[in-house]
Amino acid sequence: SEATVSVGLKSELFTDGIHVPVVNGSNNYNSNANNSTNNSSNKKSANAKIKATTPGMERVISSLQTGSTSPFIISNNTNNERKVPSTIDEMQQLLSRTGASYESSIVSAVLRRYRPLSDAVLDAVCEMCPSPEDASTKFRTRALALRDQDGGSSDNDSEFKRIQESVRHCKLGEDVPTVAHVCKFTSTNRSSVTDADLLQLPLGSDPSSANMIMGIARVLCGTLRTEDIEYHMFGPRYTKSNDLNNAVPKQTIRCYLLMGSSFVRVSSVPAGHICAIYNLEGLQLKNVTICDTMNCMPLRGFDFGLQPLVKVNVEPVLASDTEILERGLLKLSLADASVEVTATSKGERILACLGE
Repeated sequence: SEATVSVGLKSELFTDGIHVPVVNGSNNYNSNANNSTNNSSNKKSANAKIKATTPGMERVISSLQTGSTSPFIISNNTNNERKVPSTIDEMQQLLSRTGASYESSIVSAVLRRYRPLSDAVLDAVCEMCPSPEDASTKFRTRALALRDQDGGSSDNDSEFKRIQESVRHCKLGEDVPTVAHVCKFTSTNRSSVTDADLLQLPLGSDPSSANMIMGIARVLCGTLRTEDIEYHMFGPRYTKSNDLNNAVPKQTIRCYLLMGSSFVRVSSVPAGHICAIYNLEGLQLKNVTICDTMNCMPLRGFDFGLQPLVKVNVEPVLASDTEILERGLLKLSLADASVEVTATSKGERILACLGE
């Protein structure tokens, strides 16, 4: 804005149109600001363009040296075009190359090249948010903790305490038990999944069958691995007293790294990370706690207090579409915590949700 006012234009980024920072207790461009205010025909023109030599641009160059992403992160090539400008000549080359000559265009050109939004958000998360260990020990001590056991032998109790301690401190190591919690499910198209081992769809197959249900999980301790081990799946209503026959399901999983809207398969995910898990849709659970040992309990998690208010009976228009309807109801139930789908003895499918 300082450079904008100095060439006789109004600032596009400040409501008063003439915002000029105060430097060393004085406003060096007060006269220019007054002239800009009094000039009713203050518009952009070919003769009123910001250049690297315009007063105020030296502060932009100085700020780039301390507030931009490292040039080695942008590119390790010493002759790359994205080198952070440190002189007036280099800044002018940038302005000429991008065609930026006004306040908004210069800000866009500089920020997109040297301070991308993705890097700024990631840096803010790393600086302001607690680490995974601090989150479980200081801020979310109840939600990121396992439920207490309601039975079991003394040997199982000691093993359970070891698992509890590992979860509490987000431990990582070869001898540390692995625990992960799937908090929600989402449906994605197979075209967004990078996995060479996925079976190819037959020609002429139903496009709706190309969708995959992914569980979004946080690894609480240990290392979650792809298809290396069968994990125990603990549902939200699991209790030791009701598990007299060790009926906890076991199965292998596939781990995926979340890359925007894409999913990339990885061999392992260490503690503290968030990943996507495939091969859980058969459990038909809204959330599930995964562990490599039997002596575990579900995560306490968060209680959102969502209770369905409206119940309706749904049925397909054609009897041949029953399987498609059931698959759709399953996806809806997994994706929305407030939706409940039940089947009656009469064959009815009751959909319960918060509203019509």
